[in-house]
Formats: sequence, structure tokens, C-alpha cells
Amino acid sequence: MTMRGNLWQTVRSQISRPSFGMLVRQSIRAPCFGVACNGHRLAAYHRAKCIASRWLVTTTNGQVDPSVVNEWSPKDAIKAKDNVSVVLFEPEIPPNTGTIARQCAAVTTPLHLIKPLGFDLTEKRLLRAGLDYWQHVRVFVWEDWNHFVSTVQPSRCVLVTKKAGEDHLYHHFKYEQGDHLVFGAETRGLPPLLMDDSNYNKVRIPMWGEVRSLNLAASVSIVLYTALQGVGHTGMKGDGSCST
Repeated sequence: MTMRGNLWQTVRSQISRPSFGMLVRQSIRAPCFGVACNGHRLAAYHRAKCIASRWLVTTTNGQVDPSVVNEWSPKDAIKAKDNVSVVLFEPEIPPNTGTIARQCAAVTTPLHLIKPLGFDLTEKRLLRAGLDYWQHVRVFVWEDWNHFVSTVQPSRCVLVTKKAGEDHLYHHFKYEQGDHLVFGAETRGLPPLLMDDSNYNKVRIPMWGEVRSLNLAASVSIVLYTALQGVGHTGMKGDGSCST
């Protein structure tokens, strides 16, 4: 197979079938769909390659580079403990964690992952969701909850759970610098180990429609931006808009 063929197969293997079809449709700019000359095919190929380079994480011989997600050291975690941080307790779905990592990169928020994870850090769907922003995310991976707490010693943990009281709404809570926002696994939520601990604050996102829960990544975005605004983060104005 030619080099061009190899790259084309790599692009196809890294992108789902519907997305690949959309990529090709976006890449073709032929004046007539009935025209199938080599020139248009070549142009479509190069256009698709450019689009794919924005979608795919760095690859080596068609494989995801395992060094894309940089795990920071415990010492770095201790230094970052005074920041508002996101903690995912045993996350299960790779695209959710990848999307949350991208969100954390956008607002320079540390991200803690508590094992066991439902995926490997080289999982394609995880890396794809985080796009090429992994180098800008401070990711800390911990063997279990006790390892995280004993090492970081967070000043305060705020558990985000639908089991919090009706009057414990996330937007009424007074956030502080150093708060660690803790979110449970997608299918199980937070365990009794955390829920029964009276030292942890609990907040909930209100829901009044016929749904059991919100998407994990959406929940993190809702609470994280509210927390950053609440502590007067330098990236937020008083009205909640981003500063320049």
C-alpha cells in the first residue's frame, strides 16, 4: 500500500464511520458531484487530512501515542491544592473524562482521577474527546480515595450528588479557593464511604424533568464555572463573563 493509502487508512481507523463520512463530505469542493476526476479526489484527500489532523491526537504508525496524557506528580498536586479542582471518582466512560479534561484545560483547573478507572489513559475515545489540549491539563491519577486525601489533604471537598438535600443547591453554595469538586461514577454515583462522611459538603443540580441524571461532563461544566465565579477567579468578571 502507498504512503498515501496508509495515511488514509489511519484516518479511517481513528474516526467513527458517521464522522468519517462527514469529514469526506466537508473535504470535497467539486463543482459537480458527478465529477470523479483524480484532481478532485486528490484535493479531497488533502482536505480530509488537514481536517483529521485537528481531530486526532498525535499518532505514531497509526497508534495513539501513550504519552499524550501527562500524569503530574503528587508534589505538583500538593502545590495545586489551593486551586478549585475537579475530582472524578472512578469514572467509567472515556469520552466524558476527555471532555472534562478539555474543560479543565480551558480554565486551568487541576483534574484528579480516582482509580479504578473504567478505561486506560491510552483509550482512543478518551484522547479524542480531549483533542490536542492534553498538554495543557494537570492530570493527577490516584490509586484510591485514601491515597488522594492523605497526599493532597484538600481543605474542603464538595460532593456533587443528586442525593444532597433539596435546599443544598449548587448555585446557593458559597465556594472557596481550594475547594475540590467531587463527582461520582456515571452509573453508580458516589459511594457510602464519601456520602456518609459528615465532613464533606454536598450540593445538587436541580432537575424537574423526567430524567434520572445529567451527563457527567455537563454536570462538571455547570458546577465548575459557578465555583470559579464564586471565588472571584481572575478569568471571570463579576457578571460571569470572561475577562480579556
